[in-house]
Amino acid sequence: MFKKIARIKTYGLLLTATAFNLFAQDYYVAPPPFGSDSNLGTATDPFATINKGVQVVEPGGTVYVMNGTYQNNGYNSVSLNP
Repeated sequence: MFKKIARIKTYGLLLTATAFNLFAQDYYVAPPPFGSDSNLGTATDPFATINKGVQVVEPGGTVYVMNGTYQNNGYNSVSLNP
């Protein structure tokens, strides 16, 4: 009986973890003129600032930073959790 309950809990945790990853969104950042913070943040319509990508990404998502020169918008550091 206890093994069955433990197995059900394990499956529930796995399904929950998988569900979070299914809804994780990837965002892209490229410096102007290619990027703009009013864009959607997709590979073909990237944001202009890393800060915008960090603001919108959900846990499990990824912010891809394209090659280029980025200006500091007054932020000295960004805390990221892998």
